[in-house]
Amino acid sequence: MHKAPFRGKIRRMGQVSTKNKVAVFLQQLAVSLLILTVLLSLSSIKVSFVDDAIGYVKKGLAYDYTVEDGINGIKYVFSQIPVFRDRIISVFQELGSSDTKKDMIMPIDGPITSEFGMRIHPVFNDLRPHQGIDIAADEGEPVKAVLDGAVEKIDTDNELGTYIVLKHSGNLRTLYAHLSDVTVNVDDKVKQGDIIAKVGMTGITTNPHLHFEVWNGEKAVDPLTMLNQKGKSK
Repeated sequence: MHKAPFRGKIRRMGQVSTKNKVAVFLQQLAVSLLILTVLLSLSSIKVSFVDDAIGYVKKGLAYDYTVEDGINGIKYVFSQIPVFRDRIISVFQELGSSDTKKDMIMPIDGPITSEFGMRIHPVFNDLRPHQGIDIAADEGEPVKAVLDGAVEKIDTDNELGTYIVLKHSGNLRTLYAHLSDVTVNVDDKVKQGDIIAKVGMTGITTNPHLHFEVWNGEKAVDPLTMLNQKGKSK
């Protein structure tokens, strides 16, 4: 009996074709993107690329990829990594700042008399950066911790007078200056709203007020972008 020659390829047990490998990889990638998309959606963040990502993931899971399609898809994904990396980083930065802004209370109640940024110094009359905000208050008014944290430093400076630095979660620190009295010690744990000091006129100042700063690592941040204010006036 004549046997027709076998024209296919013999596949050993356990051997997986390149096409199947690519399909599995693409499905894993699609599922990962879907998980990220769901997390972002649950966080109620309005990001322009989320809807597009959901559409691409759905198409990717339903589409029968060829090897050529898979290779082109992988090339495209890798070409977009810097773009999505920057967008994802910005999303999580927004998450962090939003949570902090929601939680950070005002250290004292009072009108804001000087904001963050360049200003004419009220004593020296020259242009210089103001790394925090000034909040007017009566001398002796209690100053509150804006977040949970620990007392990292208590010191005296020629310009800031007596001041306190609190360390919070991550790289966040807050500074309270021109204090007349301090009611905490270094390494004390404090809760949000705890009284840590009293308003004064120590250092270089023309009237009683609290100078308040927020630092993220080595960078001063505008406190008005972080504080959950009850009111703001000049």
